[in-house]
Amino acid sequence: MIRAALLLLAPVVWAQTSPMDVRFGAQAGTVQFSIPGTAVPLVAEGADWVCTLEIVYRVVDREGKTLDQATETIPVRLNTAQKQAATAQPLALTRPLPKHPAAAEFRVEMTGRPAGVTFAGSLPLGAASFSTEVNLALVPFQVERAGGRLVTDLKDDDVVVMDGGEARKAKVYAIGGRQADAMPLDITLLFDRSGSMRAGAGGDPEMFRKGILEEFPTARVAVYGFSEKLMQFTSHTRDEAELQRAVSQLNKVPPAGTPLYWAVAETIRRFDRKRPAVRILAVFSDGLDSGSDVTFAQAMREAQAAGVAIYPVVVASVAPPPPPPGAGRRAKKGSAVTPMMNAAGSAMQFRHLADSGGLDMSSAPGMNNLALLFRELGKKLRDAYVAAYQPAEGERKVRVVLRDPSRGKVIGGTRTVVR
Repeated sequence: MIRAALLLLAPVVWAQTSPMDVRFGAQAGTVQFSIPGTAVPLVAEGADWVCTLEIVYRVVDREGKTLDQATETIPVRLNTAQKQAATAQPLALTRPLPKHPAAAEFRVEMTGRPAGVTFAGSLPLGAASFSTEVNLALVPFQVERAGGRLVTDLKDDDVVVMDGGEARKAKVYAIGGRQADAMPLDITLLFDRSGSMRAGAGGDPEMFRKGILEEFPTARVAVYGFSEKLMQFTSHTRDEAELQRAVSQLNKVPPAGTPLYWAVAETIRRFDRKRPAVRILAVFSDGLDSGSDVTFAQAMREAQAAGVAIYPVVVASVAPPPPPPGAGRRAKKGSAVTPMMNAAGSAMQFRHLADSGGLDMSSAPGMNNLALLFRELGKKLRDAYVAAYQPAEGERKVRVVLRDPSRGKVIGGTRTVVR
């Protein structure tokens, strides 16, 4: 239950209400809802201003059936000075997010008494209706109609996954959107901070919210940087201030070698594989690998095994430095460390990381234009789906196919699955 001491109520009527902002809280496992302070229905009572906030919480499944319901009553009494201060900012409340295996949406309704003003809002819980079976494979895709418009109403019966020549039924989920059954989205940003990649990583202070968090309420973002060492600046979070702080700390990575594919593989290993989510790794680098003990092929296999789609972003080097001291620490025995050898070929191979199921984002601006990159990423993910199915043992290439090809053309929808 949401709270053992709370009483169950009759179903809530969701009509004739003002909107309430409902989102995931800064701390994992919490939900925050708010209304403008000026909208709080205070009434005068002598020298004070009072109201009683009656709050109803509901957890519903995909069909809208109530799974859990409870109430909370909050009395408010303010003097004139307190009222002026309170109405100058939003009224925001944070509560634990209820856990239920079939939950698809969290709903909040708040009524201010005695004025009777009501506010309501809801939050898609994304994976709540999605099986937590870790062996399920997720295959992202889009469907484009003639003329370039994307199909936005796909259902389970519209697609199959071809696995080794066999058609397998799949569940279809939106990626990170606002639908009740949207699939959660975990995005990790990995920045190459070697000697040739010391440019900043600035941007719009609101770039995370405007580019990703606002449009994708189930998305979380993590930030890593590497040279010879891999440093985590924040784990997956929706805390905008924490993400801004993480990006501002990237210069703390000491400039050294560039074990690129080792860093890619190691970052992939740090994804939460138990959480059913679309996992994306955006890598900012010039594509030069100096002495990594992990090959391109090994990094790709790591991505395939973890179901991580890599989005490479080629960023031009600021200078062609010589091999830095100590760069050979991770080099294979007897190998020569030549970080600028065949730079064009190295960058091209790096871009092929997108074959993991991701997209080559190299046409987007580099590190100093993260805001634009996030907007571009949001465009790629908008109206995208994921087909979830149970693969057989082994390694195989799979693809999403429309049952009715006349509906459009599948974009993406291919992946190498390793189980």
